[in-house]
Amino acid sequence: MIHEKISKGNYVIAIGAAAFDEYYTTDTWPQEGGKTMVEYKEDMIGGMIPNAACVFAGYGIETYLVDTLKSNSRKTEMIIEDLKAHGLHTELIRYRDDIPDARTIIILTGRERTILVVEPHKPMLDIKDSELDLFRNASYLYTTPVELKNIRNYMEFLDDMKAHQVKLAFDIEESTVDTCDRSLIYRADVLFFNEFGFRKIKGNRSETETLSEMFEKGVEIATITLGEKGSFTATKDGSFRTAALKQDVVDTTGAGDTFNSSFITYLLMGKSIKEAALFANTAGGYSVTQYGPKGGVNELSFIENLVTKLDQSYGRETRWDRKF
Repeated sequence: MIHEKISKGNYVIAIGAAAFDEYYTTDTWPQEGGKTMVEYKEDMIGGMIPNAACVFAGYGIETYLVDTLKSNSRKTEMIIEDLKAHGLHTELIRYRDDIPDARTIIILTGRERTILVVEPHKPMLDIKDSELDLFRNASYLYTTPVELKNIRNYMEFLDDMKAHQVKLAFDIEESTVDTCDRSLIYRADVLFFNEFGFRKIKGNRSETETLSEMFEKGVEIATITLGEKGSFTATKDGSFRTAALKQDVVDTTGAGDTFNSSFITYLLMGKSIKEAALFANTAGGYSVTQYGPKGGVNELSFIENLVTKLDQSYGRETRWDRKF
């Protein structure tokens, strides 16, 4: 059911891989060539795009997931059961016999985690003619450029989405910049970076030069999450910083996914960009106090009440006054 604050007909299509997250803990992460002992904790169902999709659904937004999973697999059955339990539409998911089960290895070290994604070697994704209207009428397409490159004739597909006023929101990791051209990355309307991804795309240029290039290419909003230092959001008209929550960190897995989905949710509701950043920071901050990749899945009213209660300094106007 769509939340009453969100107009009927608004929905999101998320494209990305669901996976079994294998959790381990260790005291320290070794240097290259080193060794460390790890302790197995448990398996949980995750995947960064599906995690974000579940956050959308938790807020009451109709959300579809697109992925290709191994057919006739108990793990696939468990993934589908989990996605449906979180309210996602799964009819756009494909199934193949010739691919492995999707796995992600997550190593927890104190306040941080290291994520190792096992390459799934999935086939090219063909968007069927019977599915095109569903894609064309979405409010947002949420994915990564790496996932988009796996769509057959992906640039033509993006042109079609743009022609039908579908907004594109991309999650950009450091590795994304190594494997995807800026011409693809800058097709987005909204770009979400962590500080490492932004530093990578910036290179030796200044922050101002990098952002100006994005906005000249058509990007409308660029947001950089900075962990305990909050987030920075910029448009062609200005920029501002949003403070982070002071939280006891349990698990940071999924915090960025929560931030991104929460930000887009408020844009869908017609809120201002500053309101979206405040809501997203609060949701992402709360998610790290929960264990597991879906710690950010909450009802809209819960996070809105949390925003109201917190005594934080948010939304200060600022300039780029630091290096990343």
